Amino acid sequence: MTTMRPVLQVYPPGGFDLWSVVKSEDGHLELGGDLTPAEVGTAMMRFIGYNDVEPQDSRTRPSDPLGSYLYGILALNPASAVAPGGLRAVSPTGVVFTPGCCSSTDAWRGLRHVVEGTGWADFGHDPSPHAERHGDLIRLTTDTETDDSPTIDLPIAECRHLLTQVARDLTAFHALAAKWLTHHLPAHADHIATALALALDLEPTSTVD
Repeated sequence: MTTMRPVLQVYPPGGFDLWSVVKSEDGHLELGGDLTPAEVGTAMMRFIGYNDVEPQDSRTRPSDPLGSYLYGILALNPASAVAPGGLRAVSPTGVVFTPGCCSSTDAWRGLRHVVEGTGWADFGHDPSPHAERHGDLIRLTTDTETDDSPTIDLPIAECRHLLTQVARDLTAFHALAAKWLTHHLPAHADHIATALALALDLEPTSTVD
């Protein structure tokens, strides 16, 4: 059976030392409720760093390392936050569908729209993955820029089931992240947790059934 997991695009932590992080083997971190504290820390390092946008006001970036790192995410409207990543699917034959550059973790909603028959969805570029409905199947093309790109065909019912599990994984990950934030960044936990929930496109009860 094909597997599908939400993933966050992560980079090597380099000299990051504000909290414990881990290295990723392939540039993606699978999100769910089974992450270690250091893996959650890695996710938060990437999410906060990715949203380090200079605000358009007279505010000054703090000089201390932690204050400087949190500067952008704390100045950002939570509704504008983005978490880079998306969906990774692996077929029983070993075909891997993975998000490209500029894809985000709310991409699972795009795939749900495809399941509902309301068009197609792109998941970034380099590679350029794409999802489209063909009758009673959802076809995941790993790279539309390649003529002979491998594909994964999923029956509608199976894709619905996989997306329901994706929503559960994201909800469980967010719960872990909220606890992590309360412990590591208590003064800013609510703001960052809200931004993360919006970036993951979560609802109070996430389901696609």
